[in-house]
This record gives sequence, C-alpha cells and structure tokens, in this order.
Amino acid sequence: MQRLATALVFCGLLLSCGGGGGDGGTPTVATPAQTIVTGSVQAPAGQIAFFRERSFGNLFISEAYAALTGLANVPDSTIVELAKLDSTAANFTVLSTTTTSGGRYSFNLTTLGLQPSHDLIVRVAGPGGKELRAFVVGTAINLSPVSETAYRLAIQSLAGGPLSNLTLQEVSDIGGAVGLIATLQNIGNATAIDQAVALVRTAVDANAQVSAFITAAGGIGQTTQGTGDVGNYFPLSQGNSWNYQGKKSESGLPTETYVNTVNVNGTLVVAGSVATILTSSDSGGDHISEDEYVVKDASSVVYLGNNDRSDPISPALVPYMSLHFPLHVNNMFEQVNRNGLSLDVDGDGINETVNISSTVSVIGFENIAVTAGSFANTAKVRTETTFVVNNGTSIIGTQISWFAPGVGVVKYQTTVASGGVIRTLVEELTSYQGDGTVQGALPGVIVNTGPTSGIEVIPGKASIASNGTDFLVTGCTALGSNPGIFGIFITGLGKIGSQMPIATGDCLPEIVAKPSVAFGGSNYLVVYHQTLPFGVNKLIRGKRVSEGGVALDGSDGLLVSDATIADRCCAAVGFDGTNYLVVWSERGTSDEKIYGARIAPNGQNLGVFPITNAIPGQQFRPKVAFDGTNYLVIWSESNFVTTGEDISGARIAPTGTVLDPGGFRIATTTFHDRNPDIAFGGSNYLVVWENVEPLGTFANYRIRGTRISKTGTLMDGPASDGGIPINVTTHEKRTPSVTFDGSQFLVVWTVGQNSFVPQGSIVGTKVGSNGQVAPLQPNPGGFLFSDQPPPLTKYLVPSIFSLGSKTITTWASRHENTGISQIIGTYSIP
Repeated sequence: MQRLATALVFCGLLLSCGGGGGDGGTPTVATPAQTIVTGSVQAPAGQIAFFRERSFGNLFISEAYAALTGLANVPDSTIVELAKLDSTAANFTVLSTTTTSGGRYSFNLTTLGLQPSHDLIVRVAGPGGKELRAFVVGTAINLSPVSETAYRLAIQSLAGGPLSNLTLQEVSDIGGAVGLIATLQNIGNATAIDQAVALVRTAVDANAQVSAFITAAGGIGQTTQGTGDVGNYFPLSQGNSWNYQGKKSESGLPTETYVNTVNVNGTLVVAGSVATILTSSDSGGDHISEDEYVVKDASSVVYLGNNDRSDPISPALVPYMSLHFPLHVNNMFEQVNRNGLSLDVDGDGINETVNISSTVSVIGFENIAVTAGSFANTAKVRTETTFVVNNGTSIIGTQISWFAPGVGVVKYQTTVASGGVIRTLVEELTSYQGDGTVQGALPGVIVNTGPTSGIEVIPGKASIASNGTDFLVTGCTALGSNPGIFGIFITGLGKIGSQMPIATGDCLPEIVAKPSVAFGGSNYLVVYHQTLPFGVNKLIRGKRVSEGGVALDGSDGLLVSDATIADRCCAAVGFDGTNYLVVWSERGTSDEKIYGARIAPNGQNLGVFPITNAIPGQQFRPKVAFDGTNYLVIWSESNFVTTGEDISGARIAPTGTVLDPGGFRIATTTFHDRNPDIAFGGSNYLVVWENVEPLGTFANYRIRGTRISKTGTLMDGPASDGGIPINVTTHEKRTPSVTFDGSQFLVVWTVGQNSFVPQGSIVGTKVGSNGQVAPLQPNPGGFLFSDQPPPLTKYLVPSIFSLGSKTITTWASRHENTGISQIIGTYSIP
C-alpha cells in the first residue's frame, strides 16, 4: 500500500506506474546547500546554572537559578557553544558561540565552513559540571535533558574506544530514538537536570531494542542493528486494516471521491525475502485492487514491488527503502537516484530514457484530526521526487504522509505538476483496527446483508448489547449459507469476530426479521419474529447466546408469544437483573396492541400478558428500557384526528404488572411523531423521535425528545409541545437512536439533502441529563458519527449503544443502483 510504504505514489497520477524507489541501502543524512542549525534550549523550569554574558566587556560570571518542576525555555541571552570533540570525546574546542532569544538559538554552519558531523556538538553549560549537550546531526537540534541523555549514552557506547567508531547515522538515530521514547512515554517531571536525565535513562533502558542498538553503535563502522520502530508508527500485524476516504483532482476537472481499504494480507517470498502483503481495494482511486510487498525490520521498511503488471517502473527500481527507523526530524535520506533508465512510462510501446531522483525526510511531529479521530505526535514525512524524461517531460511530485504511533498512516496528500497540469491525491483515515487497539472506529463493514426491500424493513436497524466487556451486534442477512438472524461479537478493543448464525430464514420476505438483544447476567437473549408457512401467523421467538458465542435453545429457539393466529412484529427486549421482558405488537381482527412476556434466564417463559388492551386504537413498534426499579415501554400509535402517529408509554413492574394501564402520552404534536427510541440515563429516561411536518408531504423532519422521570412524569413540557428541539434545522432527518454513556445521552440519526454535512451520513449530538443539547458545532447539521458515504450510497437506520466511554454506532449502507446493503459502524464517539 503506497501511502503506508511511502512509495512514489504520485507517478501513478500521471504515468502508468504504481511506485518507485531506491536501492534499499543504508540511508545517508542529507543536508541543504545553506546549512543553518537551530533549536530550542529547555531545562527544568527553564533554569540551569549557566554562563550569562554581561553587557560590559568580555567577562563571564556564574549565576545560579533555583530548579523547579517541569521543562521550559531558558532565559534570553543564555550562551550556546558550537564545539568540536577530540578523537576520544574527552575534550572539545569551541568553534563559535551565540545566545538564545525566545528560548532558541541558531548557527550558520555554511558561513563557518562546517557540516553536521558525528564530532560536532552544541552545548550549554554552567559551573559545577551542569551541561546540556547534543550532537549536530542535522539542522533541527534541541538542547534539553533528553538530548543530554542521548549524548551521554552515545559516548558511553564507545566504552573507551575512539569517537570515530560512531557514525553520523548512529548518533542521529540514538538521538531520535531517545527523543521518541521521551515524547511518547510518561516518564515524569523533574526539578533538576540530573534527575531529568535519570528519568529519561530509565525509560530508554527499558527498551531492549534501543539499548542493544546503542551498545552496538560503539563498535567500528555502521552497525547492522537498528533501533526498531520506536512508537510503532508502521504496524504490520496480520489482520490489521485501514479504511480511507480518498479524493483525486486535476486542474479544470471535477474532484473524484473513492473509498480505499487496506489489509495486512499474509506473506509472500519476494526476491528471497519474506514480504508482508498489503492489499488495497482501490489504490489511488483507480478502481483496481493491488497487492504490494514490504519488508519491515529493525532498521527500515523496504518496498519490494507489487502485482500491477501495468507498472513498468517499480520492477526497475526495487528494492528501495521507504522509511528509516527511528522516525525523527533529522531523518533524511536519498531514496532514489537513477539515471538513464529505459522504460515505457507512457504506455505507447516505445521506451523513453528516464532519470528518477527522490528524497525522504521527517519534517516534524504534530497533532492531526481526521474522520477516524484525533491523533497526537504524528510523524510528518515528506517524499520529494523528480522524473525527467528524454521527450522533454519533467514531473515534480511531493507527498506528505502523517504516521500516527500504533496506527500507521492517518492521512497522505500528493501533489504532482507536469506541463502546466496539477493533480492531487488525498486520503484520510476513516476507520481502522490494528495491534490490539482501536482509537476511533471499527473497520468499516461488519457484515454484508444482501439485497434489500426498503432498508428500514430489511435489514432494518441492528441491535446491540454488552456484557460489560464486549458487544454483541445482531441483525438479519440474506447472504451466506445460513441467511437469517446473525450475531457478531466485537471486543472491548474493537476487534470484530466471525459471523454467527442465530436463526435461519429469509430476511427479504421476512420469514425472520427485526432482532433485538439484551444481556441477562450470564447469556444474551436475542428476540425476533418468525413467519410460519403460508404467512398466516407470526410468532415471537428468542434464542439465548452465551458469552462464548454459542447459540442455545435448539433450532426453533424459545417460543415467547403464544401460538394463536396473529400478525406479530417488532419485538424488543430488556433485562431487570432477574428476568427478561420481551414486548411486541400484535395485530388482531380489528386493532393492534402491545403484549409482553417475562423470560427467565434459563429460558422459561413466565407468561404472556397484555400491555395496551385497555387503550383504544392501534399501538405498534414498542421499545423498552429498565431504570433499576421498573421498565418503561414506549410505542407508536395511530392518531385518527390527523391520520398520523403519536407516541405513548407505560411503566411495567418486573413482576409483569402494568403500572399505567391507560398509558400516558409522550408526543402528541399536530405533526407526525414517529420512530421513537428510548434510553435510561441514571436518573431519568430520554425518549427521541422523528417529528414530521406537514403531514402528507413530509417536507420537514425534526428530531425531538423528552425526558421522563422514573415515576412517568414528562420533564420537558406537555406532550403537545414536542419536548426538547434536539435538531430542528430544515432538512430531512430520520430514524433516531439514543444511548447513555454514563455522563450524557448520545442521539444519532441519518440525514438527507442539506447544506451542512454529506447527504446520507450519520450525524448526531449530545444531550445532558438536564436536557441541555450540546451546541451543534462545527455546523448546525450535527456531529458526524460516520464517514462520508461513497457515491450512490446512503447510510440509514443507525443504532447506538454505549458501554461507559466506549460507544458503538452501526447503520445500514445501501447502494442506490444495486440495492445491496451492508451493516457498518464506528467505535467511540466524535
């Protein structure tokens, strides 16, 4: 995968190629024509016993400053020395001095006739042997207890041997590795330089790979050992996957969007090396799947090529080095320098003579936010490449990639200029899983569900529950050898398990459909409706699923409803700590009512009972939540005055007693109040729904909600007022879902055409226990809970479920032309 391997992806924008590179040799530290060394000087509390130049004469006096906690810039006018070490590193000669301003210093090496070298150092010192030192291995050299630790470790590695044993690359990598360890680990605060150095030293000593490299660096010549990928910026564990949203543009043409998924997909022996296979579903937006082969060791990532037969360039250049470890700001190397290559780069059957050169450099570390989340300390890596073809074509490209520790590439952008045409390629991470952690998202598709017949019906909303550690996602699929109700476990670290059949049947004509799931102390209970032969009768059935993923209760499952002839639908389930409560709607000869049944943890049916038989009219599509004392069951009901829908509810005791036999009204506005959902938030419930006006045309969809106390009292005004205006912007909003994450409610919905966020996205907001809606920033459309849908695709019917601070949001993805649907989702919240 080129954006992970830092290959020369830009050439694929203009030429028929997939990558490029160098010879995979040891990198050299390149320097610009005008070499200016600059950096910060920091010490505990900004204070070090240092020499300060007096304003009169050339006299120096010692001024000691008290040491305090933490690092800060030293005062202005602190003297910084540029010095050359002798052959034993026991003594040095001062070559130049300067003073700090704003905590920084600089030296122009070019005017001094110098270049970075293994024996060139910068130094700040004071009486009593207090020093901050660093090797001048590049142009960005910061002085601090971290650099002092790296300096001492490098000198210590010599074990009395000559300084010439250390190469420029070795001292550069020691400083880079120590700096990364100090940045990425919480090593504590210090009140003095020696204490700070000791803390950094302890952290470095705990890294066996880096410690071994430092020891080996003291030997003669460049060591063949490496520091390893400090920070794990390039994770390659099998099963890792990354999903990207891509954009490709060219001067004067519309921007193209695409989605690319990259998987670590096994190994292959390439040119005698065992390479890791990186499979891209749509590499560079060319709608072609591609395998690329890389080798990662303790020193580097080397690119070995790809399976793209239309790529004439990579075979002429591989192997080449993509990254050199550790990643640090003085890490710069020549990746390619090849002249006179005879290649057919334009695909016309005639070879051209091509000169290719490129350099790779780490230009800094920064925090970055993309769809998948916010990532700190990302390494910003730049690849600059030039193609010169004998036909006069000159192509200049720049690629910037952001690597996040433990994650990999979270964003890359490539710009290519040739013949007055500028082309760009940008990919941003939308979701990923890797190396046992997930910081932001599930890896896209959870399951393919097949063709749909109205996505709100099939596959409908997924249902999610948790045992306090992991999640179980349930839904219905028309694909595979066991179509019907399925379950998939997602661990607390975001790893997706295998699809598990629960109830076999056909989702499309609704032989089985609409599952709901709750955890009951030792097992999950999944409930659904089952259509009997000839479609005359629908039963409500259930199956228990163990925490280990075993579906219990045989092929037929538990009979939850009675067996009388009726059209039953839309079961929902809750758990009160002792038994489950299953509720559903049941259509008789003239009306539709809500029924319930208590199910014991062992699967015993404790009896069916009516919930709304005392209420006139039609009641349907119930939902249920438990507040620690009683259940609250809510439902939609027909409003015969407006031919629309209202929302009502009733409390149910764990014994099955209906505490509100006549029910109570929740939403009775003059508009269409429908598709409710419910969650309990520790002290009160939040019920959310669609509020649609005007009736008949459905021109405006609002999301409203109301809090309900444990006693059944509406807390946000009468039912006729519409409660809390969660989102009342004038665009389509559908099928809300709500959860409570331990501190606030999270409400999500799907959004139609609007000017705020991408059409068909899943958006939402946060609602406090006090009913306060979070400001809808960065736009009035709501927070994005999903990525942008691919072309001709809409995201619909979201479900959201929280396990404390961990939240899963799922939704159905439907392609407008094919009708094919998938259930996909994200992990955590915006």
